[in-house]
Amino acid sequence: MSVQAIVQHLGIVADAESISIDEQALTAMPAAGKANARLGDGGLRDALQLLGQVSLLDEDITANHVMEIAGGVTETELMSILQAISTNNTFNLLQVARVWRC
Repeated sequence: MSVQAIVQHLGIVADAESISIDEQALTAMPAAGKANARLGDGGLRDALQLLGQVSLLDEDITANHVMEIAGGVTETELMSILQAISTNNTFNLLQVARVWRC
């Protein structure tokens, strides 16, 4: 199943279940699910499970929520890590890693 089809199906499920979720979060779910999957199959199943988990937050769901629950790294966190590495700033890298673990 294509990522676009998964996102479309997640949107239908979210609407039917009255889950408040933004488009970026819907788009992040298949990628987060695929990153956590051991096999290439089951992308929709993994994304639906992730949707069920984030729906428990009882607030407007964003891509950051999805990545946090899936154990992924947000784009902002990744940029902070890469910037610290590229500038040889060990202190900032350790700070980012420390905040990320909490």
